[in-house]
Amino acid sequence: MLVEMGNSGAEKVVAIVRKSLEAKGMRFVSSATTLESDVDAGRFDRTVEEFARTIVEAAAPAA
Repeated sequence: MLVEMGNSGAEKVVAIVRKSLEAKGMRFVSSATTLESDVDAGRFDRTVEEFARTIVEAAAPAA
């Protein structure tokens, strides 16, 4: 789940979505939050790369 926020509040949104998914038997894998001002300024690469890495790691078969 990727959340873009104007300022604070992402934790609450992530918690709501996580609870909803888990109630349906789905696995919550990862989340990341960007601030609107950072996205507008192009300062979000590291956040998105880390988010993608956690998804890839979660999808990898156990060794």
